[in-house]
Amino acid sequence: MRSGRVSGRPWWLLCCAALFVCLAGWLLTPRSPVSAPAPTTAQPQASGPDSPGQTRLAAPASPQATAAPSASTAAASSAPSPAREVPTSRVDAAVQSHLEQSWPKDLPTATALRLVRDGEAVLHADATGSGRDRWPTAFGTSRPGAGEFTRLRVQAAIARRDGSSRQAVVHLVWAGTDPGGSYAENRVTDIYFTLTSTKGHSVWTPQPLR
Repeated sequence: MRSGRVSGRPWWLLCCAALFVCLAGWLLTPRSPVSAPAPTTAQPQASGPDSPGQTRLAAPASPQATAAPSASTAAASSAPSPAREVPTSRVDAAVQSHLEQSWPKDLPTATALRLVRDGEAVLHADATGSGRDRWPTAFGTSRPGAGEFTRLRVQAAIARRDGSSRQAVVHLVWAGTDPGGSYAENRVTDIYFTLTSTKGHSVWTPQPLR
């Protein structure tokens, strides 16, 4: 019996072959694609009134600031002020106001204005002595002790009825220097008028001074 010699390939060839099989198997194995991470959606967050980036809306205008003037206010501002019986520039406002509040108006404005004008003229004629001839019913003969005042100034004056619609009185508050040289304010004189008819016309005539 002939003994045979077993011949094998070198061991490193076997190792290479095994490594090749493993590598081929790894390459041929199907692989799932790597999925990208799902994007995360940022949830809106409530932001406070002072959060940065928040758009602040302008506050609406205050109703009081934009409201149109009411009808009553507009009417009050456009209504003419009541006529003074004496121009304000010529009188002491406080004294004039006191007279008007103490004796409420009871004559038409035009009548009161005419009586005040004539009453001032009669007072001036009596206190200074000038122009008395214009008012014969008031003076008649010269009044003793009158006609020597200077620096005459009417402080306030009103005209009111004196008992009937045909009688009136003009209340005058005035200042002036008397014959002795003393200047004083708040002197008071009342001049009375009567409504008379002359040639068909009604005229307020001053009565004799009292």
